[in-house]
Amino acid sequence: MTEPFPGGEGHTECDDESCPLLLLFRNPVFLRANVDMTAEAGWSSERLRELVLALGEAGPLPVTSEVRVRVDACSDPALLRAWAIRTLRATSLADLFAENVV
Repeated sequence: MTEPFPGGEGHTECDDESCPLLLLFRNPVFLRANVDMTAEAGWSSERLRELVLALGEAGPLPVTSEVRVRVDACSDPALLRAWAIRTLRATSLADLFAENVV
């Protein structure tokens, strides 16, 4: 059984593939709009790294120590945003970290 989100009467944490929140973030248009919003809001590289790893936990690619090291070493906000967009679709490290793909 999951606990409700703090202050979110009637909402529960996502714990399976049918979770509406997870389904929403898997929508590429929604995900891109929200990642683009991080640029407008001036998110730091640290926050973007946290976003990449959090989205990665929900995606099909396991967040391994190799992924964590690569993400933690990155300080380029544009590249971190690109990785954030790819995390929910990437099925390999090559997909996630491919160059010149958005």
